[in-house]
Amino acid sequence: MTTAVMEDKALLGVPERPPSPPASMMVEVARKYGVSPLRQMRESFALAFGQSKLYLHEYYSSGLYDPAIPPDVKRQYVGLKGNWVLNERLSPMKLQVRRAFAGDKVLFTSVIRQLGFNTTETQAVVSQTTRYGKIASLSTAEELRTFLKEQARYPLFGKPQDFSGSFGSALLQGLDGDQLILGNGRAVSLDSFCNEIVADYASGYLLQSAVRQHPEMEAVTGDAVGSLRIVTVREKTMPHVLYSSWKIPAPDAMSDNFWQSGSMIAPVDIESGRVGQCRI
Repeated sequence: MTTAVMEDKALLGVPERPPSPPASMMVEVARKYGVSPLRQMRESFALAFGQSKLYLHEYYSSGLYDPAIPPDVKRQYVGLKGNWVLNERLSPMKLQVRRAFAGDKVLFTSVIRQLGFNTTETQAVVSQTTRYGKIASLSTAEELRTFLKEQARYPLFGKPQDFSGSFGSALLQGLDGDQLILGNGRAVSLDSFCNEIVADYASGYLLQSAVRQHPEMEAVTGDAVGSLRIVTVREKTMPHVLYSSWKIPAPDAMSDNFWQSGSMIAPVDIESGRVGQCRI
């Protein structure tokens, strides 16, 4: 993949890994919570090399230095690396035979819709290698420009076919002449946007009708949809709900992934629907 080089980048890039907390953080925790730096180091190392596999910044961002949290509860936290290991263990190869199909966002969405479920509507796909029947296929920057000027029904949500985590996504509110208005309030050149898509995601980029939330929700989180994720575990033949979380976008975010500035994530009680403590 050739990466487009331009100052007017519109798409969300891959976030950098958070840096390790400064030494002042350890001092501040020691003063506020009475937890010595030695104890913080010992505890964070134990969680890093145990099943949790927490990075140091995750230990502090989760507030696990707090002595009010019992040790057994702290060990229940799972970091980014630990989450990956856990999912690999819970999803053996014999259960992954349909992963490639489920990862094809266009085909999977089409099948789910045929089965009677509500899904997002794919208006067009940018691809130089694949066609998807009646869905508009765009292979050049000029074809994409024409679609966005003459055929698109705004607002649109764009996302790569082969990535997750909101990397490469964009919320498109509409056009103002030759300027494309993004969900974060920025205006970018339409030509630059089209060139960026074709240069970075020529293998597949979806343009879907953006889902609108209830006005009361938009007043809190803005235009980006905050999705509710329900994680299930299959035991024998039946799945059950393990936990649920709400990804809360910042008012000026273009999607709900909480690595974006100001966005948060919070647990949701399965029985009551009550939202728990938010985390940045």
